[in-house]
Amino acid sequence: ELVLDDVLKDNSDFAIVKIPYNYGVKGIIDVYNKTLREDIKYSQRLNQKIAQNLVDKGYYLRKR
Repeated sequence: ELVLDDVLKDNSDFAIVKIPYNYGVKGIIDVYNKTLREDIKYSQRLNQKIAQNLVDKGYYLRKR
């Protein structure tokens, strides 16, 4: 989340969009006593088992 916050702060060409499905855990916006941008909550943390299943089936997440 911290990396995303920094990248998005410096790059207006990129944005986080809400994913209509829950593959993982919602992104955290309060990290280490720092409040990140609100749209970070639309990111998702994928645990290794879920991520591996997505890769095995040929899926990855992006928006066109």
